[in-house]
Amino acid sequence: MYNKILIIIFFIFCSLSCDILNSFIEPEDKVLLKKPKAVVVFLIGNVKYGDQNLKVGDEISSDHEIFVSKNSLVDLQMIQVKTDFIMRFKSESSFFLSSLQVNKKIQNTIFIKSGSGLFKVNKLAKDEDFKVVTPTSVAGVRGTFFLVSFIADVAVTYVKEGKVTVRPFIGALERSMGGSVEKYKILTSAYDYFSDEEEVLEAEQSTQVSKKEMETKLKDNPGLQKFSEVSSESNLNDNSNIDYDRLEASLQQRKKMIEPNDIKKPRLQQTSIRERRVFIDDSKGFEFASKDEISKPELRKNAIESRNKNNQNKLIDLMANIKRSRVETLILKSGQNIRGIIYEEGKFYIIEQPNGITKVPSKLVKGYVF
Repeated sequence: MYNKILIIIFFIFCSLSCDILNSFIEPEDKVLLKKPKAVVVFLIGNVKYGDQNLKVGDEISSDHEIFVSKNSLVDLQMIQVKTDFIMRFKSESSFFLSSLQVNKKIQNTIFIKSGSGLFKVNKLAKDEDFKVVTPTSVAGVRGTFFLVSFIADVAVTYVKEGKVTVRPFIGALERSMGGSVEKYKILTSAYDYFSDEEEVLEAEQSTQVSKKEMETKLKDNPGLQKFSEVSSESNLNDNSNIDYDRLEASLQQRKKMIEPNDIKKPRLQQTSIRERRVFIDDSKGFEFASKDEISKPELRKNAIESRNKNNQNKLIDLMANIKRSRVETLILKSGQNIRGIIYEEGKFYIIEQPNGITKVPSKLVKGYVF
């Protein structure tokens, strides 16, 4: 009964999210909603896509939320895009994908509701944008290797390589980016206001934006707080709902009173040695499959198996870490060695590896080593 209630709540959330997004899209803006697609290239444990249990090779889109269970992990590589983009979500993460086409430019967004993800981007195409959004932050991608998490109401962004821009997230403003910003002067002012608080993170730098900090920003600007609650195009046209003059005056006054360099920004800091080590452990075997092959269903299986075989030892270590198991090497009487997570089942040894499970009769085994 409890699970049914959760499923109902989830579908209501998805429906509302789509309504809110569509409400900011005007026909004259020539905005086309698109469904970004990704392929599962590696998976540990249990990952749900709606009511479906994902498996390696499955294709997903923006239709449903993806939830990574405890002691689980998933690698997803984007397809039908020009940019090489891969992401890895760890245990107890919840996220979904979205895309908009605005004036011939594709805006791809990964929304993290909770948990953490690793992202790797190569060769960002001129007509594509990628950003990672949490309830309190927006990370703009420039071609890089980085982490974004939202845990205990705090969004953390850490850059391993390249550059990432980070700014605060305001729901209504972000939802309006599909095409209404230029139409409504007040949206432009609000966007400029928060752009002044944008940080550029470089290698080995991190920053965080908490829910409490965002609530304080809104509390200090009553007009902006009211604006942030807007959820439809009709609300923007309803002057009784928002005092536009007051909001515009508030934004302009703040700009005059505070020099850009004095505006309080997210806490930019050097990442600790411990955090770097954790990142390295979590990113083992985090590599691309062949882009040309993974986009073609008939070549996808071989592309994924090749990717995981090339990174086999690193992925085995990752599997052991996530599943809290031990890595062992099975020694066969033939002289062959097989490394993986090993356990006995009747008269067989079961070996778990990135590309699946191998069963070996006990009579063929000489022994095993840790």
